Amino acid sequence: MPFDTGAVANYVLELGDRYEKPISPMKLQKVLYFAHGWHLALTDKPLLDEQVEAWQWGPVIPSIYHEFKWFGPNPIAEARYCTIEMKKDGSTGFQLREPKLDDCSGDVATAKAVIDRVWQVYCDYSAVQLSNMTHQPGTPWYDVWEAMGPAKRKSQDIPDDKIKNYFKAQAQAQPKRG
Repeated sequence: MPFDTGAVANYVLELGDRYEKPISPMKLQKVLYFAHGWHLALTDKPLLDEQVEAWQWGPVIPSIYHEFKWFGPNPIAEARYCTIEMKKDGSTGFQLREPKLDDCSGDVATAKAVIDRVWQVYCDYSAVQLSNMTHQPGTPWYDVWEAMGPAKRKSQDIPDDKIKNYFKAQAQAQPKRG
């Protein structure tokens, strides 16, 4: 079962805070994409409960884009993904809820292990470097974007199977450790 995308985003932001590595909205998008891809490749299950879309500037999770776009190229400072819900105590009104990965059902330990490893591998890359990685010929974003053609380019889902197969091929291409 996929995890709440906002909870996964909040976990990545927590890692950024813990290791004092600022995360811009674009970097968050790319780290989430890589975590989703590696989770698919390693577990055959999606990490995110939302579809990744091909946008002009690479793979994007729309809800995360809209939540943090106000930061522009700057680090996301002291903010988390939140949802607005009806109060559950019987009173009228609304409350903000910050989704947490630990509150999700499913194999949270494996999800965290994958995200932690992705963070270790990709955290020192800039948002632009990560974006460039996703734009290489043969990547899922590239294939979907190019297939649309210039006249039809707009956001379009990147199928999870395409992402999974790409990251499985990347895993197989890695040199084996002895």
